[in-house]
Amino acid sequence: MNSNKNAKTENVIHLLNPVITGWTNYHKGTVAKEIFSNIDNQIWNKTWKWAIRRHPNKGRKWVKQKYFKTIGNQNWNFFGNFKGGQSIILERMSSVVIERHVKIQADANPYDPKYEQYFEKRLHVKMTKGQVGKTKLARLWVQQKGICPACKTRIDDVENINIHHIVEKAKGGKDINSNLVILHPSCHSKVHSRKLKVSKPDRETDF
Repeated sequence: MNSNKNAKTENVIHLLNPVITGWTNYHKGTVAKEIFSNIDNQIWNKTWKWAIRRHPNKGRKWVKQKYFKTIGNQNWNFFGNFKGGQSIILERMSSVVIERHVKIQADANPYDPKYEQYFEKRLHVKMTKGQVGKTKLARLWVQQKGICPACKTRIDDVENINIHHIVEKAKGGKDINSNLVILHPSCHSKVHSRKLKVSKPDRETDF
């Protein structure tokens, strides 16, 4: 804010948002809700002083209407408009959902086959929370042509799937797309209980 006193509002927000979201995503696994609210308050103070300084001859009500808007039940959202009328809003840390980090079970060993499903479940939870993980899941679905490699039927409910390692972690398998498939939950249980092997549909081998 101090180094961009005369910059356009939308450009300042464009610079700030990646910093705010990056810092928030890094710390959202901790007990940070109160800290996020406090930092939001400090950021608001900075933006308010920045706006007031730019218009020393204008009243506070005028400044508020020019730089801050109400969105839903949230007041005082710092915003700017690009050419063409597109708006950009300053991100708030406190609006990010806190996601507690789930500790690994004390006796869980990735090199012990009996914990294979445990680590597959943890991987599934991790992949369904972030956009990067969701993109990987979508890529797996496309690679499989939407087909479960165990039962050969279509996976229509992408919200109700299980992740499975082609090569088990205990045998050196990695959490990478080339070693992963998505299965129906019932098929996944069957594969593990019967110790069946699966592969991607475009491969020659199957279970």
